[in-house]
Amino acid sequence: MPHTQDPAAGRVATRLLVFAATVLLVALAIVVGSLGIAAIAGGAVHESEARSLAGVVLFPGHALRELPHLVLLALLWLGAAGAPRDGRELGRRLAALGVLTAACGAALFAAAAAESGAALAWQDLAQSRAARDLAGPGVHFRFHLLSDLALGGLLFAVGRTVGPADGGRERRVRLGAVAVAGGLFAAALAAWGIESVATPRFVGHAGREILTFALLALPVLWALALRGHGTSLALRRALGERDVRLALAVAALGAGGLGWHALGVDLLAASSAPSRSLALNLAAHQFEHLFDVAFLAAAGRIASGGRRVAVGAVAEGT
Repeated sequence: MPHTQDPAAGRVATRLLVFAATVLLVALAIVVGSLGIAAIAGGAVHESEARSLAGVVLFPGHALRELPHLVLLALLWLGAAGAPRDGRELGRRLAALGVLTAACGAALFAAAAAESGAALAWQDLAQSRAARDLAGPGVHFRFHLLSDLALGGLLFAVGRTVGPADGGRERRVRLGAVAVAGGLFAAALAAWGIESVATPRFVGHAGREILTFALLALPVLWALALRGHGTSLALRRALGERDVRLALAVAALGAGGLGWHALGVDLLAASSAPSRSLALNLAAHQFEHLFDVAFLAAAGRIASGGRRVAVGAVAEGT
């Protein structure tokens, strides 16, 4: 099958990839400018002042904490951009996503256990441990709750701009993945609750997620999807869909709630070591999310049913 692509979509994809690369280069310049070139391998880049930049990228405990959130986002992307033909196809893609998650989870758990012990690795996976040694049932989930709403709604809306228009049957199948994500999110809410999410420390962390993770994951996923076979950018069609308008309302609810609670909050002191500049804190955190972006890129390939939307497309477009 020939590789057909809307030229306008290809141009947008290239710009999105350039944007994501620029974000990383600026972040690297901030880190090196603030701490020196030694920070890449031997400096104290992380807010804990215990990890170099390389150590931040290869931080298995943090990646293990992020994995449950990434699965939810991957399911939303599957529902938005995947357009499986029927329930059987949806089941195959969900199974493939499960295999990817299990493989990553096992590797990260082994690495985190080797670094800090199996007990702490389990706390990471179970969302019971967060930054600066904050612990308790569901604490990491609540750190992300408001930002998950904002990012999840936005991710679904973006995915629909490349997901094909479909009929009633396809729409019901497509929304099956969204229903799975919603069910898992509801179960997490029931298990861990929403207490503490409005406190300065939780607000600061959630705000940082939007200012860092979103700047890498959304452009990369969007760009890779636009480089798939037969894809095109359909903003007007997507904005006319009721599902997209609902997703944007959820994103606005999450971002609005976060913004409201952030009024009067010192986000730097709330989310990181107060001695660090805000620019350095955000720059270092970009590198903590590189695993997240790679996981979602792999999930994007699964969502597409095997079309060429995976990481290899980056080399073609840059």
